[in-house]
Amino acid sequence: MASSPTTTAAAAIGEDGIYNNLLTSATPLAKLLPHIKAGFLFAFGMASFFVRWATRLLRHLYLPIPIILYLLEPVTVFLRYLAEIFVLTPYNTVVYLADALHPVYVFCGVACLTGILVGVVGRTLTGMLVATLLPPVLVEAEPVKDRKGKGKELKPKMEDSDEDTLSTRSNHEDSDGY
Repeated sequence: MASSPTTTAAAAIGEDGIYNNLLTSATPLAKLLPHIKAGFLFAFGMASFFVRWATRLLRHLYLPIPIILYLLEPVTVFLRYLAEIFVLTPYNTVVYLADALHPVYVFCGVACLTGILVGVVGRTLTGMLVATLLPPVLVEAEPVKDRKGKGKELKPKMEDSDEDTLSTRSNHEDSDGY
């Protein structure tokens, strides 16, 4: 009897003449291999069973589908026309106009942004030049005139708190200077 590599690997006679089974001393994964193989075969068998069962069921359910579609054809045609009129045509119009007017609104947007940039830079540079070249000018306040239009100049009225501080200042100035 010719020995194959599997039989020599599975059974070997040790040096002392005792039969040693190599499968008993194999790794735990090698011990689980038959169980894993059986699990996959079982799963494949169940999947094929459910696929065969589903195709038989769908074959029987497929028979009334053309009849139902034939009866619903007026409704589907009507809905298709409604979608064409109220959804697809406005959408295609907006897409066409956006594509046609793209250069115009890009040009206007760039012009607006350029105008804003030139205005801000011009205002900033003008303000800096005016602040550095011209000395600050003190503006005198105009006298308050009478409302009745007689041209009398009125003294601005002080609030009560201002009068109190002026009176306390004058009192302190009269004292020894402390």
